[in-house]
Amino acid sequence: MEERIKNLEYSNSLLIAILETLYPLFSKYLSTEQRTEVVQALTEAKGING
Repeated sequence: MEERIKNLEYSNSLLIAILETLYPLFSKYLSTEQRTEVVQALTEAKGING
């Protein structure tokens, strides 16, 4: 169980890093509200995965 949690934490961290990298490339296609939601979700996810 502990190993699975570590794998999930790693996967989440990897997804956050990918989204942070790609976000500048696609953010111009999002509405202001969508950009705000993505930034908020990233902030919350990084707070959890810290």
